Amino acid sequence: MTTILRKILTDLPKGTAEPRTFTPEAWRLLQDGLQHDAAYRALGPIQGIELLEHHAYPDAGLRTYRFRVVYERDNLLVALALNGAGAVSSMSVRAE
Repeated sequence: MTTILRKILTDLPKGTAEPRTFTPEAWRLLQDGLQHDAAYRALGPIQGIELLEHHAYPDAGLRTYRFRVVYERDNLLVALALNGAGAVSSMSVRAE
């Protein structure tokens, strides 16, 4: 999962993320938020990703993850939810 998150966080600011990685609803919301690409670049390269939490909800077909993403200049907390097909259905990012 950390490899997928690294790819998402690297590709989204560059505009090269794969839409099929996300549900259509999540993709639309992320497209609206891509105006922050300069802010991501200012953080520097990703130095590491640490899984903080993982929960599975089989009855709902949902998995949730929370990560600490260590950049050269700051850390971010990222929460992801994946649907039963493995597509990202929600994603939130905030400073640690």
